[in-house]
Amino acid sequence: AYNTGAAFSLGSSMPGGRWLLIAIRLGALAFVYYLFTRPEANSRLFLVGLGMVGGGAIGNLSETIFYGKVTDFIQFWGTPAIKSTWPWPTFNIADMVLLIGVGLMVIYSIITPDPKKVAAQEAEKASPVKKARRGKKS
Repeated sequence: AYNTGAAFSLGSSMPGGRWLLIAIRLGALAFVYYLFTRPEANSRLFLVGLGMVGGGAIGNLSETIFYGKVTDFIQFWGTPAIKSTWPWPTFNIADMVLLIGVGLMVIYSIITPDPKKVAAQEAEKASPVKKARRGKKS
């Protein structure tokens, strides 16, 4: 199947949609590059997820630039009892890699504590010690 739009063929019938999608995808790649410079990039899980997002975006971007459409060739059939899974929308490897990368980044954000909260907890732990030390010296 050929997809001239974004996910689920969104924007495929829009005039100038190809160029808009190229601009959006280039902006997304610029954002991925920015995220590589963030402190989170020290985490292997975050880096792998970010690399997968970038790779999937480059895959779809290159097809859009060269062919004006993305070739979707993976089709799953769920169960007819659940209409939204019969059939599942067709996708490609770049879409799958991108989705897995986003999932890894979500997992990273869930399992990694907020640095501000960690710093606040460490400050709370340190302050009674400082008070106790001051009391012993006087």
